Amino acid sequence: MADIQPEQEIQSGVEHFVKKFTVIDFLSMFVPGAVVILALNYYVGGVTEPFLKFFGHQDVVLVAYFILISYVTGMLIQEVSKFLERFWKADLIRVHRKWQKREDVKKKYQECFGESLDTDMNEKEKDAIGKKIYLHIADCSENDSKLSLFSAFSLMGRNGVITVFIVYLLVILFGQFNAPEEKVLVQAAALIIAVLLERRGRRFKVLSCERMYRDFLRQKKE
Repeated sequence: MADIQPEQEIQSGVEHFVKKFTVIDFLSMFVPGAVVILALNYYVGGVTEPFLKFFGHQDVVLVAYFILISYVTGMLIQEVSKFLERFWKADLIRVHRKWQKREDVKKKYQECFGESLDTDMNEKEKDAIGKKIYLHIADCSENDSKLSLFSAFSLMGRNGVITVFIVYLLVILFGQFNAPEEKVLVQAAALIIAVLLERRGRRFKVLSCERMYRDFLRQKKE
């Protein structure tokens, strides 16, 4: 049997890793992370130097390196962006309140968890029930809904706000402007994009919450 070259092993590993990517991984972590890494390398440089010192110019390994650092960067962005969901809490509580008082949801909850659904719970308890239902739906192997897609769009919007902020800082600190008006345009564009992404993240977070309850009701009894 012919020996497998190291580059072939890396290529096989990259292909396996890409296949394991979910839509949430790609949209919410890889894309924001890749944008930040590309901007960082363009304005500051130094991102590829450690790779080139160890591996030289190998395209396959460079792709693997780029995917890895983009994904890790995206994970860090996702952790930082969590605070934005505090501002969405009121919207989500309204969704929980609307659905959890429905008789069909109460009945389904009793069937699935063997517990009654108390409508007099406080906001924290309603949110906990929502998370419990979400995990139940997410674990369902036959779930073919758009729940994961809506969640990915929500996380992409949330993480995009932080991504825009980081890129904005890089442009302001290291970019060159021929006129003061250019800097103002960059600031205005960053603000508009950040607001649009925040609204998108909020909207799809609410949609994913609505979809969660719809999926919960249409789920077949095991």
